[in-house]
Amino acid sequence: METAAASEEDVAAVLFPGSGICPRIKPMSANKPQDRDSCRGVGNTFRSELLLALAVILVPGVVMAGSAPDVAGASWIWASPDGRPLLPRAQLPCDTAHLRQEFEIPAGAEAGRAVLTLVADNAAEAWVNGSPAGKCAHWKEPLVADVTALLHPGRNVLAILATNTPTPGDAGGALAKLAIGFRDGTALSVVTDGTWRGSPGEERGWEAEGFIASGWPRAGVLGPVGLDPWGIEF
Repeated sequence: METAAASEEDVAAVLFPGSGICPRIKPMSANKPQDRDSCRGVGNTFRSELLLALAVILVPGVVMAGSAPDVAGASWIWASPDGRPLLPRAQLPCDTAHLRQEFEIPAGAEAGRAVLTLVADNAAEAWVNGSPAGKCAHWKEPLVADVTALLHPGRNVLAILATNTPTPGDAGGALAKLAIGFRDGTALSVVTDGTWRGSPGEERGWEAEGFIASGWPRAGVLGPVGLDPWGIEF
């Protein structure tokens, strides 16, 4: 999934697969025939907003267009062979980083909204409990996605595959925050830091629940939000 706003047609294609049509939603205050020429045009604001709202409810990992990225408290990390801190502009030990963090949602807790923000240099994709949550294609174009439907009480896992294309002087890193607000008013934040596990190599099922990552070293921490060369431009 690209880090771009889902169009009305994109959302309709997901919500009404194989129909070959754009769904028409009749305004409550009108009895006139609907314009059948296009899915766009004057008077379609209500339909567009409703479709996007349905997408957030029914489709995991829907990109939240226009939402400000929240990475407060997160650190830039990468896979490190021994878990030591890494220098931002130093040659990274690997061009790909498989990163994962497990976290607990208390039994009986109901998530009202869970938003994942992902930033990476050069690119990354994320999974929540083994299900795709979205992609980030450039560090200045962060992914902000609603992943509420992918969570459940008990043990959960957030996994990130980050890739870096080395060029002279190029830096690489991954930065993420999963902000969960529960219906009882409490909250939980999962941020990239030195407690994550990281590996340059892929192992079967590494992005899903049940995978044992205790043999992986701790992720190497590059530094906090605002670190050069990225700053806070995103």
